[in-house]
Amino acid sequence: MNDLSPDSLGPEYGSLENTGFTAKYKASCFCGAVRYEVSADPVDAKICHCLACQKLHGAPMQWAAIFHKRHVRLTAGLNDLVFYNNEQNRCERILPCKVSCSRCGTPIADEGRRMWLAFPS
Repeated sequence: MNDLSPDSLGPEYGSLENTGFTAKYKASCFCGAVRYEVSADPVDAKICHCLACQKLHGAPMQWAAIFHKRHVRLTAGLNDLVFYNNEQNRCERILPCKVSCSRCGTPIADEGRRMWLAFPS
């Protein structure tokens, strides 16, 4: 199990203590254990059809909305996050990495060094 706190994710994320953070979008995994909010519109969006994304999503392509990490804050389920670095084939938070829920298996996002590529529902 992870022992993550909002601070352990790094200063690049939005903080729960930031009273100036106004959630514009809210999202969660399928079971609702992991939840996060975003305070800005996406910087960009992309459709990826690489083999890794096809396998991960069970579809010919996947769509991602791209946000700066400073506009994202995780509000629940930090200890339910699972990280996977496909370049090194390791289940660790080695950036960039895939982020999913340990309970329901929902792919949540790709976490980059400064960006959060969300998989919107």
